[in-house]
Amino acid sequence: MKIFSLASPRPVDPAWMRRVQHGRHAAVVGADGTVELDGVTLRLCEDILTQGTAVVVWLERRFVCARADDIAAQRAAREAEQMSAHATERERRNRKRQDAAAFNARLRLPVRWDVGFKQVRSGLLAHSTGDGRNRASVTHIVVLEDLSAGRLQRNAGDVLCQAQGALTTDRAHDGDGNPYAPAVTCAACLRLAQRWTQEKGDGLCD
Repeated sequence: MKIFSLASPRPVDPAWMRRVQHGRHAAVVGADGTVELDGVTLRLCEDILTQGTAVVVWLERRFVCARADDIAAQRAAREAEQMSAHATERERRNRKRQDAAAFNARLRLPVRWDVGFKQVRSGLLAHSTGDGRNRASVTHIVVLEDLSAGRLQRNAGDVLCQAQGALTTDRAHDGDGNPYAPAVTCAACLRLAQRWTQEKGDGLCD
């Protein structure tokens, strides 16, 4: 987008400057190649714009202007780029939800279960994501009913990989903002769940 420099008259009226120094202002190029801004005539420094050209004027280190059509086109291009990026991110998040559902569906425990993670202090600090996670956090299987399978004994609320509870329910969000259970990533939980993987049962995540 072409930016045109404008010269303002000297001395500058402080009251006028206070009125126009912020924001962007619509104007039209006059017959003599000048631009009027709030009653003050600004002169194009070098380049000439055709009489009647709609422009937008704003203050940087000095007053400048650009064709209104160019600004509108730039805004439209930026909005299109943002929409494309949003659509791509939405598709990525929705695909991640589908992948998580397919992965977790293979883990058919004989009891109802959900997913959770252990909250850590470093994940609650100002420089963190603020959700209680850090880079080492993993998603565990949490049994919602008592589980007895040989030497593996878990009470409702326990983590599959160790007999303890007090985990935070884990939820991610898809591209439409809907919550879902993310894929289990705890290696120990997955090893223990192998005995039920791809077997028939009622252990799907809610």
